[in-house]
Formats: sequence, structure tokens, C-alpha cells
Amino acid sequence: MRLTQDEHTSRPQHQHSPGARSGAADARTLTTARLTLPPWHARFADDLLRLSRDERVMRHIGSGPWPAEYAGERHRQALRQWREEGFGMRAILRGERFVGLVSLASCTLPGAAEPAWEIGWWINPAAWGQGIATKAATAVREEAAQLAFGEDRTGFWLRQRGLHSVASYVEVLDALSERADAAAPV
Repeated sequence: MRLTQDEHTSRPQHQHSPGARSGAADARTLTTARLTLPPWHARFADDLLRLSRDERVMRHIGSGPWPAEYAGERHRQALRQWREEGFGMRAILRGERFVGLVSLASCTLPGAAEPAWEIGWWINPAAWGQGIATKAATAVREEAAQLAFGEDRTGFWLRQRGLHSVASYVEVLDALSERADAAAPV
């Protein structure tokens, strides 16, 4: 199955693609007018390492730059989440160029109904201020709604996993992320 941007709306649309597999490991790619958001893949390991070592990116994460070993473990976790849950971290590609990542993960956040889904993003500083986080977060939010409610909008998938809401945590001083978060409300 492939999710693509409908030409007339901002909502991702389902399209069947040749060779698509069913089940939790079904790899789906989201697209917008400018971006491609493929599921996390082994080929993105070096990109994650590069972003996780960039102090400009990591100051928004709160942990500081990651050691290579930890970045490798997080990369393996992202691959495992796709295999086991059928959603998770995605690369953000502009053309063939990696410009960041966006993720959908279950979490516990202060003030959010628990458990919740968190939409998070890391953008290469060279691509900051170009609306990439907004477009990527919006596409992933739409995916979360489709996963949660499906075609019949009953919320069965969401309730089955005990998830109650979708949230994003924005550092107060991060004005660019605040704009992305405000543009993609749930």
C-alpha cells in the first residue's frame, strides 16, 4: 500500500502499489507536493548519525549529541518498530536528498491523555525555515488518523492499542517548531 498526496486536498490517499505486503510490516511511503517520507530503512543509518551529532539539532532534543553506539541502537529500534508495529520513524527526502526525519511513536507526555502518540521531527539545519517540519508532521498526523480510525472512523485500531491522543512536545524557545506544531493541530 502506498499513501500519496491527493492533488485536490492535503490528505494522504491510499493507493495499492505492486508487491505491497499486508500486515504490521506493510511499508508505506507518504508523499507531499515537495517531500517523500519513506519508512525508516537501513540506508538511513548514516543520516541519523549525522543529525544526532549536530549540536544545533540536538539542543532541541535535550540530550546533547549522541554517541555513535547510541545512534546505532536508536536506528535498530526504528527498524524494529516498523517490523513489529507497522509505523514509526520516517526519512524526509526532498528529491533524493535526506533533509530530516519525522516519527510517530507511542509515549507518555505531561498533560496528554495516556498513552499517546507523539509526532516528532528533526530537520537538517540547512533546511530550517522551509516548511519541511510542517508538511512532514501534517502528513504523519493524517497517517495517525487513518491508522486510528480507518475507513469507518470507529477508532478500533487506536482503542485496540490503548492509545488515546496524538501530541507533539515543542521546546518553548523553538519558534520554528511552534509554527510547525500550530499548523498541524490534532
